[in-house]
Amino acid sequence: MTAVAIEVLASALPDHDITLTPRPDGKFLLTVAKGGTTQLCRAVDRRTVIDQNELRALAHELERDQKPVSYTHLTLPTNREV
Repeated sequence: MTAVAIEVLASALPDHDITLTPRPDGKFLLTVAKGGTTQLCRAVDRRTVIDQNELRALAHELERDQKPVSYTHLTLPTNREV
């Protein structure tokens, strides 16, 4: 169960280490690390780990959050004399 979830999440973040650790409350602790540095820790419902649609949605969310944001399309106001 968790091995499949880790594969799906790792495919979204190929250069990261993904771990899912069971918690006493039935949830899983998702840890995403890169280069030995933890970048994200999040509690994930058991259903998310089991349900393929929810798992793909989580993978998409993690992938989206890791993409750099470009602000080159923004125009900043200038101080013009009137």
